[in-house]
Amino acid sequence: MGEAGEVLGGGKAGGFDELDAVNASIIKNKKDGNYVMAYECVDGDGKRSIGIAVFSDGLREWRRADEGDAVLRRGEEEDGWDNQGVGCPCLVQMEGGDVDGEWRFYYRGVGNGGRCGIVMAVSRGSDISNFRKWTGFQS
Repeated sequence: MGEAGEVLGGGKAGGFDELDAVNASIIKNKKDGNYVMAYECVDGDGKRSIGIAVFSDGLREWRRADEGDAVLRRGEEEDGWDNQGVGCPCLVQMEGGDVDGEWRFYYRGVGNGGRCGIVMAVSRGSDISNFRKWTGFQS
């Protein structure tokens, strides 16, 4: 770690979080007992994405999930609601029924013209390293 008090700094050169790791949301995993951090990342080109890190031994030894890659990147659709950036994740672990153990995070999506909104991504089961953008209620 670089600065005094820092628990997770920028990642490796060329990585999705090369320049910075900011705006963390930390929650205790009710099933495993470890802690999970969703955080906003800044790469070498200034593009933002969202990463996940976990730890089990206190405030040291945070480990980046998903083999050190972002779990969510900005949208690629030309007119997408988050095609200019993603950030400010807030992590929630669901309980009960069909969603027991599922992870969700709410995040800021920035689209064309700087319009912003709060968006949701959902884990595939209890896997915290595999999220998909929520597409709405299915009929």
